[in-house]
Amino acid sequence: MSAKFDRRAKALQDASKPLEALLGILSSLVSPPILYDFIDGHRGYRYEDPGLIHFCLLKGAKAVSAYNASVVLLRSGYTQEIAVLIRTLIECTRHIDFALGGMLTNQKQDEKPQKFVESYFEDENRGFGELKKKPHERQENIHKGIAAEARKVATSLGQNADDFDMIGAMRRTYEANSNYVHARYPELMDMYGGTPGRFHLRGMRDTPKDLENLEVLECYLASLENCFALMVHSLALKPAVATNKTTAVWFEERRRLAALA
Repeated sequence: MSAKFDRRAKALQDASKPLEALLGILSSLVSPPILYDFIDGHRGYRYEDPGLIHFCLLKGAKAVSAYNASVVLLRSGYTQEIAVLIRTLIECTRHIDFALGGMLTNQKQDEKPQKFVESYFEDENRGFGELKKKPHERQENIHKGIAAEARKVATSLGQNADDFDMIGAMRRTYEANSNYVHARYPELMDMYGGTPGRFHLRGMRDTPKDLENLEVLECYLASLENCFALMVHSLALKPAVATNKTTAVWFEERRRLAALA
């Protein structure tokens, strides 16, 4: 591995540590989950009376885990699998953004985010014969909700957000990574190359994909951090964040970058 690649990969690996610490803070705000025995013999941990904080904790944990796994795959050049995990990260962070809708502008929350969170926790059993309820707001509606909230925030700051097609941008990134999940033809053929030509079944390290993978992960790290910063603001976590050196330094850096933007 080149020294430059190694340095950037190490930076990506270390970047999730403040986010993990923030999830620890969130976890400390709720009672631990309880191990339940369901009627059909299925066992599993569940929260009592879960709500918005639990939702953000769970979706945030999945997003950070997907990011960490992507960094591991980066070192072996598993481009296709990174894209699959990034699709998971995108969905989780946008679910959080949608669920927190209205909280930054202190406006009354739309019923849809609240019902979305409630329906998520209604889907609690995975026993034999259990119908898997789909607690899912259409992704298009989630994108619309996030864009509407962004416009409200921009307006409150005296900025104009109407010139940017936010919904279209979110749809394109979501669909682009979904193509890897579903192994679409053009995306799958991206595994082929080299001399002689072959399918790269053990990653694509030491190919032009190295730089592409680094840039993709650096981009989505920024999205992940923005999502966590939104949680800090919306859930009034600043006092708790300030008591932890790792999260305090991270959050101050996020504020500095936001001021420069």
